[in-house]
Amino acid sequence: YVLGLQAFFQTRFHDAKQYLRETVKMCNSEDLNRPTAMSLVLLGHIFLTLGNSQEALNMVTPAIQLSAKISDQNIRLWGCALLRDIYRTCGDWPREQIESANHNGVSHAIVKDQMAACQTAQHALIEWIDGPLPPQLFYNRDPTRSQQQTQQQQQTQQQQPQQTQQQQTQQHTQQTQHQQEQHN
Repeated sequence: YVLGLQAFFQTRFHDAKQYLRETVKMCNSEDLNRPTAMSLVLLGHIFLTLGNSQEALNMVTPAIQLSAKISDQNIRLWGCALLRDIYRTCGDWPREQIESANHNGVSHAIVKDQMAACQTAQHALIEWIDGPLPPQLFYNRDPTRSQQQTQQQQQTQQQQPQQTQQQQTQQHTQQTQHQQEQHN
């Protein structure tokens, strides 16, 4: 797949098709749906670029079916965009509109999922670079815990006198050791 993708970006479409067809054969024999779907959608993209709409349609349609089977919204988004472009190229306006609506729906679902992920406590790990783990990871584990309780806990921590750097380092070391003991 990687060789096919590289050949695609280098506009060596003949080589890309060869690599991707081989990938589809190998993945089908191993029942690997995600690489198969990715290869099919990329083959569809190549065929559309080369002006072969029918062959592009023959690749993209099963790719979208596989993406639904494995719940991969990104492959489905790419496939819907390709189908929209295929139907636009063929002058099939009603199907182009349907695929445009499908593309918008998948796109909105992906954005909604990303927004929901950003709201999780674990998302705080992205910005955490030093010190103890972000408190949200501990306070939000219990979904019944209210936001007010979390705010009260944070206010209590802010009211405590500032610790020296040495005390903070010692406390961090103890917390890390305790977490490792719990993990083991």
